[in-house]
Amino acid sequence: MLWMILPPQTKLFFLCLFLMAIYTFFSLALMYLQSRSAARKPSEPLLNSLRLRCLRRIHNLRQLHFMFFLLFGVILTDDIFRAFRDYEYSKMPLSEPTAAGIADPVLAFAYSCLIIFTALQLLQWLVSSRLENIASTSE
Repeated sequence: MLWMILPPQTKLFFLCLFLMAIYTFFSLALMYLQSRSAARKPSEPLLNSLRLRCLRRIHNLRQLHFMFFLLFGVILTDDIFRAFRDYEYSKMPLSEPTAAGIADPVLAFAYSCLIIFTALQLLQWLVSSRLENIASTSE
């Protein structure tokens, strides 16, 4: 039901967010598996090249997440303004919307996005700490 009342830019953001989450999950899983196999056979040049590639990839993922976080703020702000505008337009005697009814889709959108960002940040943090541990043991 929530999907039907969301504006088109919010739907597009949700779709892009889920695609980004899938991309991030598989990238981090691949980096984690590569780091586990590199820890078993530690050769200095291989370990350093793997570490540099993974650090570059993690840096790119951080930039991607930050960009989506900023887009989230832009779209959330737009949705809040739309909700307030709809509330003002709906002050007709035939319908009496409540503030909770108007804010529910916006708050549900914010809650869902923040949960996804939190989970992605946690995964990114775990992989980064694993790579740092491997780098510190090789030095």
